[in-house]
Amino acid sequence: MAKDFKGTLQIHINKIEKIDNPSQELINKVIPSCYLNSEQIEKELFEIIDTIKNQKIKQLLNNIFTNDNIKTSFLKKAAGAEIHHAYIGGLAQHTIEVARIVINFTQIFPYVNYDIAVASALLHDIGKIIELSDFPENKYTTRGKLIGHINIGIEILNSFIAKIQDFPQALRYELEHCILSHHGTLEMGSPVLPMTLEAIAVHNADKASAEINAFHLAIERDAGTDAWTDYNPTYKRAIKKSINI
Repeated sequence: MAKDFKGTLQIHINKIEKIDNPSQELINKVIPSCYLNSEQIEKELFEIIDTIKNQKIKQLLNNIFTNDNIKTSFLKKAAGAEIHHAYIGGLAQHTIEVARIVINFTQIFPYVNYDIAVASALLHDIGKIIELSDFPENKYTTRGKLIGHINIGIEILNSFIAKIQDFPQALRYELEHCILSHHGTLEMGSPVLPMTLEAIAVHNADKASAEINAFHLAIERDAGTDAWTDYNPTYKRAIKKSINI
């Protein structure tokens, strides 16, 4: 039951009943999801892959994202447990956002290698399909806690590269580096700092997508009518809500 209390809508729960095996339809009704549907995201994903000119990279991306297990998980998993893109389809949305930003970077900075940067944008968080469990849980798995999505992503990358004949070693190193360094600093979990143009592009695109979405979610989750959210412990500040102009 929902009631108004001092201008804020409050929900009063009278009964809780556990559902052991919720249907996907029920999950979709009660758990937030991406504003784009999975068909739209999948269409854009493969449109981006089609812009890749290097045939080895294009083959690699097609092999990964047409794998049924990977594609299903990629389209329905979150990109995080709480802070950013923490909803159904969040991982795919975040990945497409990062790719879009990187594509714009390559137009502004034409000396950034398009194929390496865009491929790395699409693959940078692929390890999260294993790091996070399915909804309705959306929690870190044991493997996710012990290994982490960056290392899992490298494992996935190399397992598919191994199936492509004569995949260039130098190209593998470039893709690995972009995945390994996309958090930007050692303190944020990357084992190496970005050391290529493509790596710094992917890192900054990832940071922009994650932080803007995190601010948006903080505003969306704030039930108050004030112009500011409550203090946000993650970002160590309150966040001002957008104005209508």
